[in-house]
Amino acid sequence: MEKQYKLPIRALKGVLLPVIIAMSLFVSCFWEHHHHNTQEESRTVLIYIAADNNLSRFVNMNISQMRYAAKSFPENSNLIAYVDKQNIPPMLLHITYNSVDTISVYEELNSADPSTLSMVIDEVKTRWKAEHYGLVLWSHGMGWVPTSQLHNVASVMGYAPSRDSGRDNSPLYEKHPDVRDMFAPETKGFGFERFPDDDSPYSSMDVNELAEAIPDDLFEFIIFDTCYMGCVELAYAFRNKAGWFVSSSCEILGQGFPYHELTVDIMKADMMSVCRKYFEHYDKEIGFDRLGTISLVDCSALDELADCFSKIVAQIDDYSSLDEDSIQHLDRFWPNHVFFDMVDLVEHVCTDRELLDEFRILTKKSIPYSASTPFIFEGELYEIPIEKFCGLSMYYPFGDNEELKSEYRKLEWSIKTGYTDYVQIIRGD
Repeated sequence: MEKQYKLPIRALKGVLLPVIIAMSLFVSCFWEHHHHNTQEESRTVLIYIAADNNLSRFVNMNISQMRYAAKSFPENSNLIAYVDKQNIPPMLLHITYNSVDTISVYEELNSADPSTLSMVIDEVKTRWKAEHYGLVLWSHGMGWVPTSQLHNVASVMGYAPSRDSGRDNSPLYEKHPDVRDMFAPETKGFGFERFPDDDSPYSSMDVNELAEAIPDDLFEFIIFDTCYMGCVELAYAFRNKAGWFVSSSCEILGQGFPYHELTVDIMKADMMSVCRKYFEHYDKEIGFDRLGTISLVDCSALDELADCFSKIVAQIDDYSSLDEDSIQHLDRFWPNHVFFDMVDLVEHVCTDRELLDEFRILTKKSIPYSASTPFIFEGELYEIPIEKFCGLSMYYPFGDNEELKSEYRKLEWSIKTGYTDYVQIIRGD
C-alpha cells in the first residue's frame, strides 16, 4: 500500500495561505488584464465579397481558408462575410472554426452599388458592436479609372494568354483586332456585376462613390483584395476612412489573398504581417503564378505627401520630353498605360533635387512596407518586368483620351496637388 503523508493542520495553513493569497492576486490581476484587453481588442472584420461575376468560383475556397484559420482567432473577435455569388441570393455569414452561420439572406442586390455596401456596413456594426472594425473589399477593381472609361482604357485587358488558353474570363472582355485567340487569366481586375436588363454589360463603383459609401474614421484598416487599387489617387480618397490601407498596384490572381495564412493577422489588425505573408506566398511560386505586388499605406501621412507633390507640380515647366516607355508602368493597357510607379514618375518630372529628396522621404513615411515579385505575368505575352516599385502607382496623362483626363481632374488628389492644372497644361488648354 502506498504510504500517505499528512501535514499538521498548522503546517498546512502555513503552506496554503500564501498560495491562496497568491492565487487570489493572480486571478484578480488576470481578470483585470483580460477584461481590459477584451475591451481594447474587441474587433469585427467585414469582408465584402462582390462576386456576382466571373470570380464566383473562388468564393468557397476563400471562405474555407478563413474558416480553417478561425481556430486561432483572438477572443472577442468576429469575422463577418457579405457574399454575393452568381445565381445565389446575397447573404451575410458569421465565420467561425469549422462553422459558417447564415445570419441574413437578401433579395437580389447589386453589390456594385454603393448603397448596398453602405447598408451592409450599417448592419454589421449594429449586430456586432466592437471597439475596432476592419474592412476587406473583395472583387474586381480598376483603381481610380471611372466605369465610363473601362472599355477605352482596358480594351485589351485580359490578353496575357492563360495556361488553359480556352476561356473568356475577363470582366472587361472585348476583342482587339491585333490580338486574336488569346484569353484572360482570371485576375481580380471594384465590384463588377452584370444585370441582363441593363443597357451596360456591367456596373461598378467609381472611386468617389466607393469612398462616400464608407463612413469616416470607422475602420482601423481597409484591405483591397482587388486589382489596381494601390494607386495614390485612391489612397488619398480613402485617407479619412481608415488608419491603414492595404492594396496591390498591379493585378491579383483570381484566388486572391491566401486567407489560410493571413486571416489571423487580419483579425489582429497586424497589417505588416498581412503584407509580408501575401508577398512571401506569391514570391515562392514559379512562372505565371509568381505574381504579386503589395503595399501598406499609413493614411495619416498622405496629406504631407500631397503637399510635397503640389510643390513639385508647381515647378514643372517642361512636359514635352517625357517618354512613356521610360517610366515603370504597372498595367497592361492599350494604347496608353494608366498606372505608373509613383516615385519613378516623380523622378522623371521633378528637377528640384531637394524637393525630390523630400518626396522620397515622405513616400517611405507614407508606405512603411512595399514588395513586388520581379515580373507580372512572367513568360507571357504581356509580361511586365518590375524594376522599380515604391508601393503606389500614379497617373500621367499620355495619349489622346480627353474624357479620361477630364475625369481625372475631378479626383481629390488631382485637385489638392494642382495636378488638375498639370493635366490641363499637358492637354494644351
